Amino acid sequence: MSQTYGNNQSEIYSQGTTSGVNPTASTNLRQLEEQAKTALGIRSFKYTARGEYSNPHVVAPVWCAIHFSFHEDKETRLAEACGNIGVPYILGTTSSSSIADVAKANGNRKRWFHLDWPRDDKSTLSLLTREKDNGFVDGPLLLKVIQHVDYAKLAVEAGGDGIVVSKHGVRDKLTALFDSGIRTGAGLIKALCLGAKAVFIGEPVIYGLDMDGKKGADIVIRGLLADVWQNMGLSGIRSVAECYCDKIRKVVYPGEMGHAIM
Repeated sequence: MSQTYGNNQSEIYSQGTTSGVNPTASTNLRQLEEQAKTALGIRSFKYTARGEYSNPHVVAPVWCAIHFSFHEDKETRLAEACGNIGVPYILGTTSSSSIADVAKANGNRKRWFHLDWPRDDKSTLSLLTREKDNGFVDGPLLLKVIQHVDYAKLAVEAGGDGIVVSKHGVRDKLTALFDSGIRTGAGLIKALCLGAKAVFIGEPVIYGLDMDGKKGADIVIRGLLADVWQNMGLSGIRSVAECYCDKIRKVVYPGEMGHAIM
């Protein structure tokens, strides 16, 4: 992480104590889900719930989510927020904003394209051409939704540069990214220690976007980065490069299966 995020916490505390102003989106990502459920309404909530970078997490697309249905700021302003903070943004195939508009909003920052493979080659080529022309994935090819070691091996054999997994991490032969329900800085650090090179964050950012547009998404992203920074400091981890498995241990509690803790 190229910068500290303690100032983000100080600003929140200062505004709360001196002005009584709370963030529009909760900085506790576990509480954010309940807050979003109230703000979105149950129908919208259920719909949502489905190289080298300076920060260890990536803002991921939410499955089949058209961002305009949550807030008028949609994908463009979210991409802008990610660009301002320095977090990579992933644009989904299904989007309410054009590839060109998202690229313009994101500026010269890092961005990826999530391809849901169309049924015909013509459509696939059109998407890939447009995303490449707009500065998206002229780089590594990652295969997503890999959930078994046999499929990870096939990805290596097929020439994939990396995989995106939901529950497993691999460190030896290819890059692995984690995509499954991270809600705290401690959880993100554990994923890195278990082998992930980065962690995808999707639903919490959409909750923030829905509640207050670009500003809400910005609060969620910065809040998680602040939590990562604080937990790294408390754990004696000086940089993301030091996040290895020797930093965590498994503790078995009576009546429980066991948990990895820092």
